[in-house]
Amino acid sequence: MLASLLALQLASAETLRVPSLPVTVEVPEEEGVMPAWSHTLGDATTEVKLAMRNLEAYSDAAITATAYQPDMELVREAVQEQLAQNDDDVLEITPGELEDIEHEKLGRMFVMPLQVHDTWMEQDLLARVAFFSVAGAGVSLTVKTSKVDDPEHVKLVMDEVLDMITVDTPPVPAEELPRGRVSAEAGYDITLPNGWRALTLDESRRLSNDRVGGESEFSGALADFYVVDESQLAKQTFKCRTQVDATLEVLDPERSEVARENFLTFSRVMLRGGKVEIVTGTEEIYLDVLADNPIQPRDDGQIDFVHLDDERDAYLWKVEGTLFDDPVTAALFYTAYGELGLTCIAFAEEGDDALLGSFESAVTQLDIRDGASHPMPLSVKAKYTRWWPYSNPLLQLYWAPVPLFLLAGWLIFKD
Repeated sequence: MLASLLALQLASAETLRVPSLPVTVEVPEEEGVMPAWSHTLGDATTEVKLAMRNLEAYSDAAITATAYQPDMELVREAVQEQLAQNDDDVLEITPGELEDIEHEKLGRMFVMPLQVHDTWMEQDLLARVAFFSVAGAGVSLTVKTSKVDDPEHVKLVMDEVLDMITVDTPPVPAEELPRGRVSAEAGYDITLPNGWRALTLDESRRLSNDRVGGESEFSGALADFYVVDESQLAKQTFKCRTQVDATLEVLDPERSEVARENFLTFSRVMLRGGKVEIVTGTEEIYLDVLADNPIQPRDDGQIDFVHLDDERDAYLWKVEGTLFDDPVTAALFYTAYGELGLTCIAFAEEGDDALLGSFESAVTQLDIRDGASHPMPLSVKAKYTRWWPYSNPLLQLYWAPVPLFLLAGWLIFKD
């Protein structure tokens, strides 16, 4: 009994919390003995969250993660493509067959063996990659070893590392992920097509914690709303951003050239980033935008005027452009409610035009919650332009008093 207690005191573990993941790793250590595993922790912004090395086992291990939680039922093909993908010109990788297993601690897991040849070091390696899901992320564990004479060695090392891992927060059940009709914190509801879902609040906060300003009932809500493709591991289909005091007058472009030019100026800056001042009928807008994906529009594109309901309209702009010299087609949706402007942006590479069709279908069915309490911001002139059915300058209502003045003048001069 005394020997057992002494052994428990001597054997312990160092607890490592993996940055930005609900995962801890218990690295065995023994008092007075150099640990077999050394480690380096990254931070939330680095690709490798945790790197480990065991010199005695001739092995390295690394943990990376996706930005959002995958549905393991839907991403098998995407995982297989990613695990077999080689982004390193130095390494020649030969993937093995993907295994779909149930780990006793970590749940459903995809595992793929790899044969690796390092052309720089002229060295052969064996590797295994395991992929599993946790709350808000997909986790990849890669183990490599230079001990290639024993094919079972890399498997034993991976099993050892997997045994060290504890998931603090299990993945959110698939049926509880935001799908279908989704409510954004910033005050609007949107219907997403099959295969797309919104990020949870925790996932969104990891990408951006910006808040809606102002004094509306939505002040303090998350400003950014993200939608992703569930069949992919890292494909954001579109993003919406709610901004205070970035409110344009939404008028038919055919009837208001000023409103059209203001929207085009605003949209170009939202796509490519930069600074601009816009003068509208209600205010002056100062924009300083840092675009996530800076798209350079090639021309004025096409502006569609969309009726969301009897009281609210929107713009939908489609334009050809380039993203880091690659051709893309971008779509930008804009509407306003109260003191808030809402902008949603999607872009598609060549051959992916269906994405923009699904985006258009989703945003044109968007609803502002309690819309009657958050009308579109319109000046008196804009309300008149919206109400009066004619755009020809000679058919404006303000010409109506002219015949009366002419008649009065004729009567005066007649007398």
